[in-house]
Amino acid sequence: MQREPINVRGQTFVHIPGQSVLIGREGADFPLDEQPAFRKDVSEFYIATTEVTNAQFAEFLNDTGVDPRKAEFSLGYKGSAVRPTQIIYTGKRFRAAFGREHHPVSTVSHHAATAYCDWLGGRLPTEFEWVAAGRGGHDTLYPWGDDLTEGQAHVGQRWKGHMPTIPVGSLSPNAFGLYDVIGNVWEWTSSTYHPYQRKQQGDGKVRKVLRGGDWFVKLEEVNLFTRYAIEQSVRGLFSGGVGMRCVVESAP
Repeated sequence: MQREPINVRGQTFVHIPGQSVLIGREGADFPLDEQPAFRKDVSEFYIATTEVTNAQFAEFLNDTGVDPRKAEFSLGYKGSAVRPTQIIYTGKRFRAAFGREHHPVSTVSHHAATAYCDWLGGRLPTEFEWVAAGRGGHDTLYPWGDDLTEGQAHVGQRWKGHMPTIPVGSLSPNAFGLYDVIGNVWEWTSSTYHPYQRKQQGDGKVRKVLRGGDWFVKLEEVNLFTRYAIEQSVRGLFSGGVGMRCVVESAP
């Protein structure tokens, strides 16, 4: 049974009950790293209803006194990246660009995402927790069901001179109350990427799993089984954005 939401630093976190969640699938048409089909027991936790916004991340940067000369290694803020997020350093502080306060922060390294969640009193979700929250208690392909329904996710966009995200919470939530599970920005997890089956060999590089897709992907390319991974120091994708949402273990 799902408990009441909680508030952490002004952010809403919803309760995800402990459950057995469908993780993998199998079939000749599916990527090998999504196979085989199996279930995973996940303990209860709380997760943010939305992705971390530019305003929230700017607050973290200012509160922790991040040196702007070092921030560019963790965050692609304006003036430090070819395709920056919408956070600006004014010479005295970081702030979200006007009108972009409630858009998801979108060029963040794994190190910076982890530091933000630590500051908040939480952590990044594991990929299994992310799937459990995203599924909303159902074994469907998408958070809303099995149909390829346009308008349910912010996808299929192209660069327009700025990061073409939309404000978090603009579209309908899933059954657990999570917004933007698919689309807007990819979301970091704490899980190190490896094939589900041991007989499948990786390339030896250490990467962290991303889930959910972003504004660039096509809806038919990403769903609740889709896995993607990049190295922890990478701030984002040239043709898309990488952000996060945080998990806390229990109500304060």
